[in-house]
Amino acid sequence: MIKQGLSDGIQAFVPHKFLKSKASCPWINKDLKKKICRRDKAYAKCKKTGRMDDENKFQSLKKEVQRDLRTAYWEYVAEIVTPQDSDSNGFSNMKRFWKFIKHQATDVHGVSPLKVDGKLVIDPKQKAEALNSQFQSVFTHETSPDLHNPLTQIPLMPNIVITSAGVLKLLKNLNPSKASGPDNLSPRVLKELSDVLADPLARLFRKSLASGHVPNDWKQANVTPVFKKGQKYLCSNYRPISLTCIASKLREHIICSSIMVHAEKYNVLYPLQHGFHQKRSCEAETVAGND
Repeated sequence: MIKQGLSDGIQAFVPHKFLKSKASCPWINKDLKKKICRRDKAYAKCKKTGRMDDENKFQSLKKEVQRDLRTAYWEYVAEIVTPQDSDSNGFSNMKRFWKFIKHQATDVHGVSPLKVDGKLVIDPKQKAEALNSQFQSVFTHETSPDLHNPLTQIPLMPNIVITSAGVLKLLKNLNPSKASGPDNLSPRVLKELSDVLADPLARLFRKSLASGHVPNDWKQANVTPVFKKGQKYLCSNYRPISLTCIASKLREHIICSSIMVHAEKYNVLYPLQHGFHQKRSCEAETVAGND
């Protein structure tokens, strides 16, 4: 009901328009934009009048804009690859650098041809099926620890409390620029309607948790294969990235946060484990006495 109502409202009242990103050419400043506008106006005028002096003016502005665009672009690149005075530790500059490199090296061709049974396949459907088989083959079902064992027994976890205020806070903290999941409900819409949706979503989360039932939409995901390393034609060199529904992510966040509070309170996780631990990086400090 919530999904259908939101979908109908989006189709009826939310305008749909594709806009070019303002950051697509960050080296173009205001002065360059003005020159580009003058060039475009000169082009329109010379096409309309057909006079030689208008054509010469357009060609002159065209060369000037091309020269200034090249100069601005290479100054922008030089600024990225050269450490700035404001970059005291170099991290922010390196972030800009690798973001630029990643943008330049983006593969627009998608997944490369894959080898299946000794043959290369290029059909998109066959490649999707091959990757799906690979991802299924490496999926493992984890077994839960024996909580009745005295060595692993810990106090039972209290009931998870889901409040409208907590859901409202999560909705207001959504990043509107993120992509929507299989239900096509964007985080921008959910954030704009957070005051209205907080209570019904909280009740839906509580009912799902109490009944142990998860809506079918929340079980679905848009899976994108991302190349890791090695030969691109091997399916085993790709890892799946799943994009799930925003509502499902909020519910998972609430449950995960409650579990982690309980786990950290009773030291359930291994002390030297850094994965899934807050404020722990991938580098561990040397333990005294174990140099």
